[in-house]
Amino acid sequence: MNTQEARALVVGAINPENFYYSHVIPSAYKNWIDGLAWSQLGRGAALLVADWELASLFHEYGSRIMNVGKDARNYAPLQVKDDWVASTAMPGFWYTVKPQAFAGPAALLWANNIAKKVGKPEIKNSFNISINAKAMVASGFLFGILAKHMAWMRQHIDSVWLAHLYLGKKPSSTMMWMTEENPFMAYIAGKKQSVAYPDMCRTTEGSTSMESKVVPLSECEPSAWIFRRDPYNRYTRKGIIQNESYTPLAQLVGDYLQSTL
Repeated sequence: MNTQEARALVVGAINPENFYYSHVIPSAYKNWIDGLAWSQLGRGAALLVADWELASLFHEYGSRIMNVGKDARNYAPLQVKDDWVASTAMPGFWYTVKPQAFAGPAALLWANNIAKKVGKPEIKNSFNISINAKAMVASGFLFGILAKHMAWMRQHIDSVWLAHLYLGKKPSSTMMWMTEENPFMAYIAGKKQSVAYPDMCRTTEGSTSMESKVVPLSECEPSAWIFRRDPYNRYTRKGIIQNESYTPLAQLVGDYLQSTL
């Protein structure tokens, strides 16, 4: 799909009444905990290309996560799971409780920095991630080497790159292999890149295998944020295509960011 088609699906995934963002199509209320991270990357990218409508929608969504209750990761006008908590700050809403890790705060603070530069409102928060971000950037040279050869290290790829994005730091030369087939990380490294994106539907018998070299993005496992994938993993489609697909927010962010280079 092209950028405008992806944008239409992303905008359509945001409820205009309560600003809930659905990471799946058809839209549904889910116990999804990564909404702050990916929505705020969407907000920052939208601000960079002057897509004020999308930036405003994700501003509202992020603000509600911040305000609905302590350590909220998602919210909805119903109790999605038994452990969801009724909000006293926003009566009529429920939310799932889990302290934010690194990705959500890093994305929000990055988007806030852009909002400040373009004269748009910031989202109030109390995040302080500078020490962790600086430590990750400082470890970038060694991380790039280890992650290339150790699968367990690659689960931290997203956080390390987000630290560089938040601080505006150039990634180490040893990390550059991770930019291959990854427009988001290529943007952080200042590299122009155009790739084919995967079908965002899983299949009933799909499976993942590890390869010896970076797999094209078009063959990665579908997810709400495909840029955080293990670059060596290939998804083999088998069986029946599932009715539910992931919202193409990652493609939209990748297209928007790449267009600024």
